[in-house]
Amino acid sequence: MSKARSPRYPSIGLREAIEKAKAVYENDYQNKIPKLLVGQHMGYGTLNGKSLGVISAVSKYGLLDGGRDQMWVTDRTLLIIHHPPGHPERVAALMDAAREPDLFAELLDQFPGKVSDAALRSYLITKRKFLPDAADTAIRSFRETTDLIEAESGGVVAPNIEDEDREQVPPPRHSELDTTVSQPATQPQAVAPSVPSTLAPGTPYKIELTGDRIRVVADVDLAGLKKLIRILQSQTAHLEPDEVEIPGPTG
Repeated sequence: MSKARSPRYPSIGLREAIEKAKAVYENDYQNKIPKLLVGQHMGYGTLNGKSLGVISAVSKYGLLDGGRDQMWVTDRTLLIIHHPPGHPERVAALMDAAREPDLFAELLDQFPGKVSDAALRSYLITKRKFLPDAADTAIRSFRETTDLIEAESGGVVAPNIEDEDREQVPPPRHSELDTTVSQPATQPQAVAPSVPSTLAPGTPYKIELTGDRIRVVADVDLAGLKKLIRILQSQTAHLEPDEVEIPGPTG
C-alpha cells in the first residue's frame, strides 16, 4: 500500500518567505546561482529536507525562479523589498504572491470572508485529502500570509478578478478617473488611508487623496489595470459599498 501524501503547499508563510528571498538578493542580487548557494544564503549549510522545503515554499510564492541547476530572485521580490509598506506596487505584488500557490488561491476563493481554523481544517481533510498534521501546517502558513496582506492592504485579502470581468473593463490610457465618496451629513467623514501622492519611477499610475475625493491618473495595460483595481478596493474597504461610486473614464 502506498503512503498517503498531502497536496503540495508552502511550508512557511509569505512574510518569512520574503525574508528568505531578500537574503538571497542581498548576497547575489538576481544572478543565476546554484540551488546549494541559494540555501546557504538562506542560512542552511546543506540541501536537506528542511532547506529544500523552504526553497520550494519561497518559489511557490513566485519570489524565486529556476530549477534544479540554477535559481534566481524574481522581479516580484524586488517590488516587495524595495517599496515601503503600503506602497501600491508592493501591495499588488503581495496580493499576487498570496494567490500564487494553487492551494491558497483555492482557499481564498472558497472562503472569501472570515473563516475559522476549524472550517479550514475540515475542508482540507475532507475535500483535499490532507493528513491532519499537514492540514495544520498549511493553515498556519495560510494565516501568516493573509495576516500580512490584510495589514498592508487595509483589510482586502488578494481579491480574484476573473478574466471575463477584466475583458468587460477597457484599460484606461492617459485617462483620469475621479472617484467621489459620498458621506451622510450626520456622520463624520471617514479618514482616508495614506497613499503616495507622487508617481514613483516605473509606476504606471498615480493616486491622490484630497478630502472626500480620490484622483487617479493612469497609463496601464490589462495587467496594470488589475493591480490598480486591487489598490482602489483596498483604499475603499473601510467604506460601505453604496458609499463609493467609480465612474468610467471620460473623454
